[in-house]
Amino acid sequence: MRLAPLPAFHSTRHPRPTEESTTSLLEQVALSARVTHGSPLSIDTARLLAVYLLGLYHSRLQTPQERKEEVLCTGFVAPGLAYEDMHFETTETYEIWATANFKELNKTTVSTSGFTVDTLQAALWALWNAQTFEEVSISKTA
Repeated sequence: MRLAPLPAFHSTRHPRPTEESTTSLLEQVALSARVTHGSPLSIDTARLLAVYLLGLYHSRLQTPQERKEEVLCTGFVAPGLAYEDMHFETTETYEIWATANFKELNKTTVSTSGFTVDTLQAALWALWNAQTFEEVSISKTA
């Protein structure tokens, strides 16, 4: 995904994210998504993925499982932001963030239709079900 380098670069430039730096990152992600996907839903899902990536980069927990449990939870707040700063324009994206509903999916219910929300949920489902980050691309758990 082309947005992944933005949170990675941001994390090296801002080892202690602030409200200003995280807000700036999310604006950059929105601009990047807008280039090819002008819909608010596509932009929102890109921003949510950036929130999760930033959280994984900045987690101080030791194991991949601990980091996943910390970040892929209901209502995760991006480093540098407060809960009230977390907002999404679309109901679908807000629901993923607020409920972590991707955890309820299984191999037969996860959709890979190419639709923005389905793609994000499939990626988060794979990450959640993998035992290591390296395993995500070949996750075989249900």
